[in-house]
Amino acid sequence: MEGPSPLRIHEKYKLELIPIGIGGKQLEFYGVGDWGRFVRRLERNGLGDLSDFPFWIKFWEASFVLTDYLLSQDLDTQSTILEIGAGMGVTGLFLGAFGYPVTITDYDDDVLALLQENVARNRLDRVSVRKLDWLRPDLETTYDIICGSEVVYKEIFFDPLTDLFQTCLRPAGRIVLAHNDQHRCVTRYIETLPPKYDIDTRMKTLRGESETHRIRLHEIRSRAA
Repeated sequence: MEGPSPLRIHEKYKLELIPIGIGGKQLEFYGVGDWGRFVRRLERNGLGDLSDFPFWIKFWEASFVLTDYLLSQDLDTQSTILEIGAGMGVTGLFLGAFGYPVTITDYDDDVLALLQENVARNRLDRVSVRKLDWLRPDLETTYDIICGSEVVYKEIFFDPLTDLFQTCLRPAGRIVLAHNDQHRCVTRYIETLPPKYDIDTRMKTLRGESETHRIRLHEIRSRAA
């Protein structure tokens, strides 16, 4: 896998171990602890330029809801799973901890290096990490489940993402996407999917210490299946 070495990722970011529990299991995640410098840089550059802000350093609430939902599905232990736009990789790592064969993907090299660190930290031998560029995908494998949380935030990704699904999803497989209800780009994307797909959308509520998050789950299946 290309990207920074584990040594470099520890030098580049101030990392801290964060315990997270889902479904009766607990994993330890190296997370970025120096958020302040990114926020200060954003304040200097202005909110109009978010292109360099590392949104992947956040544990998105949608990823916890997606993980809990998939673990509740009583999946076949041999189901192959692809996580796209993984960021911190919460869903992929927990599914791997429960014994499912998972491929976790992202485009950012720093993300990939951190994912490798977290896979090694938790000894997840059924989890692999690889780089994936939706605009130039090079995956040759098909999967039973493709999943992702907060993955679509630009319309430029709509068509490439649909092409990826058509190429990498097995005929009887399914796609599960999760996002905060306030982040409507995914909802707009769902509306562009071709009629070959059946879509089941449901709302989940995640209550935190200080606020409640409404998370949309979209489960997508090919009608041919």
